[in-house]
Formats: sequence, C-alpha cells, structure tokens
Amino acid sequence: SALVALSLDGWTTTDGYPLPDGFSNEGVMTIAKTIVTFSGSEAYNAVSGNITLQTADGVSWESDSTEIVSNSGEVTGVLGNATLTVSKSDYYKKVLISVAVDEDPLTITSYEDLISFRDAVNAGLEGSYKGHANNNGFAGVNFKVTGNIDMTDAENAWVAIGTSTNPFRGNFDGGSNDGFAFTNMTINASGSYTGLFGYVFPTTTSSTIENIDLSGTITAKGYTGAIVGYAKGTNAERNVTIDNCHFNGSVAGSSNVGGICGYAGAYTNI
Repeated sequence: SALVALSLDGWTTTDGYPLPDGFSNEGVMTIAKTIVTFSGSEAYNAVSGNITLQTADGVSWESDSTEIVSNSGEVTGVLGNATLTVSKSDYYKKVLISVAVDEDPLTITSYEDLISFRDAVNAGLEGSYKGHANNNGFAGVNFKVTGNIDMTDAENAWVAIGTSTNPFRGNFDGGSNDGFAFTNMTINASGSYTGLFGYVFPTTTSSTIENIDLSGTITAKGYTGAIVGYAKGTNAERNVTIDNCHFNGSVAGSSNVGGICGYAGAYTNI
C-alpha cells in the first residue's frame, strides 16, 4: 500500500514553522509509514513507497538520505528511515519518513540469520526477527531459507529452535527444493528437546516443517531428532507436518530418539 499523502491544505504555522496539521513541533516526528507485503521469494531491495509533500507557498524539502530523493514535491523512500527537512523562508522543521516492509515469507540467508531466528523464537514474547515480533511462537508466520547454511561453529554447539517454554508454532521451509542445504550441525547437549528444532507445538494454527536437507552429528538425552526433537499438535486443525526432510549423519540420545523426529506426538504427520 502507498504512503499516505499529506494534504495541501492541512498545514499550520507555529512559531514560524510550516507544519502538517496534527503533528507536534517538538523534535523529530513520523509523517507516514507504509507496509509492503511480499510473497514467494521476491527480493525487496528495490521496493519503494511514495508520498506527495506540500510545496505550495514556497515550502521546500531536503533529505539526509541518498535513498530518499525529492523531485517536484514527490519523495520516494527505499526501505528504512530518513530525516526530511521542510523549510519556508528562514524557518525549517525536521520530520521523519519511514518505509517499512512486511516480508512473506521471512527469509533466512545465512547462519547468522538462523541464529537470529532461533534466538527470536526462544526469547518468547520478547523476541523479534527482522522487525517481526514473536507473537505466540510466530504462529502463522512463514520462514524460508534462501541460501546454503554452513553451521560450522568452533566455539558454540547448536542450540535448538524452540523450547518447552517457548515452542515454535510457525511454518519453516528449509529451501532444499531450491537446492539449499544445512551442513555441519553439531549438537553435544546434556539436556533434552534437541535437533535443528527442539520443540514444535502449534496451538492456534498448524505448523509445517519442510524441505530440509541437513547433515551433522547430534548427541543429547531425551526427545532428540535431527530435524525436530519434540513435535505435537493440538488437534486435527492445529497439527504438525514434517515433510520432505532428509538427514545425513549420526543421532544419539537416551530416549525418544529419531533420525528425523525424536518424538512425534498426537496430530503429527511425517
């Protein structure tokens, strides 16, 4: 959707400042925001939103960002924030324009992205990934891997995505249908609920874990699987599906151990 246009007649002058109606003249303020929704694997580095700015009666605008350009009162923003300066005569006012992105699916392109995604899930309601808050385990949110993920980490063994306290409840596409793979995952854990995903338990919508090609070595205790340690649905409409997932390596644990899924509870389809 486009940025909201500023009305040509919705201006006042406060202490000599030209000011859009309804905005404070204190500090930097937000003029408008736009949400751009993506589907599939569309790139988002060239997306722009437009806003028409008031230029009547000698009002002019300048920007501190090369990503936002002004031409005859029209400003194009390319992802992110920039400060715009509106001026008339000797007076000026700084305001903020923001172009935000609602990406669907949210992409994971590197090991660093994977860690950020994992940390966002495991942090519960305090977590966020690429600006998207973790609302109920990212229920209904789609994630997709768009690059090879080398999980070699000399300092830290892998910690699973999702815990018994903060399960993953969204959808995850590992990208194997596009030729991408996870390699060199190492887990040497003294606890349970381990794997690429530790705990998947949807309660409001179904969860799908699919298209994962993974290799590595896993040693842990209970509920240990290469792809998912523990998976359980709530009912037939809120189930877990693990589909087209492959593992090459070794898995060892004390109980509920599997090459793909350690424990597949009720309403889990593999």
